[in-house]
Amino acid sequence: MALALRIEFYTRNTLQAEFILEPQWWNPDELLSTFPFAPSSKNGYMDNYLLITKQHLEEIHLQQLKYLNKERLHVMENIVLGQMEYVLGSATEFNKIQINIYEWETGDE
Repeated sequence: MALALRIEFYTRNTLQAEFILEPQWWNPDELLSTFPFAPSSKNGYMDNYLLITKQHLEEIHLQQLKYLNKERLHVMENIVLGQMEYVLGSATEFNKIQINIYEWETGDE
């Protein structure tokens, strides 16, 4: 199974994230081994989530930048990088920021 990652941002007390980022250069395996993600099983797939602060997000983002090849930046990665930098530099306060790492079927197995 392949791992994918998304970051959900909540500004209100709702069940639906108002904003989602998917930094594809982040390393899910490293994050799972470094931080205390909480596991949950969903339809036979393992999901893992971690609640963090905006400051913690910035620290993780700076650490994960080592996986971003800036010389071969794809359009989508450039957009997500810009959005991440905007979120980190904005004055927006989030009620909750959650990193989700989840398994998905690639069809290659």
